[in-house]
Amino acid sequence: METQRKNTPYFPREKEKALNLWKQPLSTAEFVAHRYRCTIQSLYRWRRQYNGTLLSLANKSSRPHTPHPNRHTEDEITHIRNVIRRNPNIGLNELYGKLRLHYAYKRNPASLYRFLRKQDFCEDVRKKKTPYVPKPYQTPARLGEKMQ
Repeated sequence: METQRKNTPYFPREKEKALNLWKQPLSTAEFVAHRYRCTIQSLYRWRRQYNGTLLSLANKSSRPHTPHPNRHTEDEITHIRNVIRRNPNIGLNELYGKLRLHYAYKRNPASLYRFLRKQDFCEDVRKKKTPYVPKPYQTPARLGEKMQ
C-alpha cells in the first residue's frame, strides 16, 4: 500500500477511496474529510475532477506558469556568463565586484552565488575528507624494549 508522507499530495487511489466513501449513504463531507485528513473543499474539488478514471485524479504539475518577478534578467545572465567566460578561474568576490563596477549589478552576493550554483557554474569547493585508516601498531616483544 502506498504510504502518505507529511506535506505530500494525496495519491489518486486515496482520493478515489474518499470519494467512494462519500457516495455511501449516511456519509457526509465532514466525516470523509475527517477520516482522510483533508479539507471539505478538497473533496469537492476531487469530485469535480473525477470522471471515473484514476488518471483524472492524478496530481498535476505545481510548477508556476510565469517566472518569478525577482529572478535574474536576461541582461544580467549574459553579463555573468561573459565575465566567467573571459575569466574562467575568477572567484566569487572578484566576479561580484566586476559585475557591480562594470555592469551596474545591484543584487546581493548571496543571490549571485545561488544563481551560479543553480546554473552549475561553480563546482563544489568542499574537499572530500579522506577516511581514517589506522596504521599498524608495533608492540614490543620483550619487556624494556623501546616503545613509540
